[in-house]
Amino acid sequence: AIEQAHPGLSVEVVRHPGNRSTGTWCDAQQALWPERVPSGFVIQAKRWVVERTHAWNERARRLIAHHDRSAWAPVAWVWLTEARMLATRLAG
Repeated sequence: AIEQAHPGLSVEVVRHPGNRSTGTWCDAQQALWPERVPSGFVIQAKRWVVERTHAWNERARRLIAHHDRSAWAPVAWVWLTEARMLATRLAG
């Protein structure tokens, strides 16, 4: 198909021993090169909210070390911590 669209261009399919996509169909309209992904630290808004919430929750010392044997106790401590933070924000 490429040779018909561009006369004078020859195409050779080279099989690499590590090629795991042999026998799979690829979309003919897909880009030849993927979009460039920025390197380094990239800010992700939703992840920041979740990580900050965990950090605020861990300020309560009970949530750092889980010494309770039951599964419901850590969940209860998270609820209590969140309720305390909400009350502090509403009062202040």
